[in-house]
Amino acid sequence: MRLALVPTREANLDFNHEWWKLLKECGFERRRVYSCRHTFATIMLQDGVVSINELAGLLGHSTPKVTLAHYASVIDAKTIDLGKNFDLFGTLLARSQKEAF
Repeated sequence: MRLALVPTREANLDFNHEWWKLLKECGFERRRVYSCRHTFATIMLQDGVVSINELAGLLGHSTPKVTLAHYASVIDAKTIDLGKNFDLFGTLLARSQKEAF
């Protein structure tokens, strides 16, 4: 038997009520929890805390290319850190395979 954990409408309303109450107590504007995801990603990239590869993993994006499509505008091109394993066009893999032979 497989159980699915599906939030009920009542649980969502309770959570939202507590979330908005917390924001008000902290002096923040009312916003959706999902908005914090974008704020988190933006700050992490702007401050250079993580590479594009790492952020893609944290956000659950299928590839770093997806992350770049959403967050390229917040990154200073001079300081962009794609991470040592980033290879947008697959050229590093092809080059390393040729060198192996």
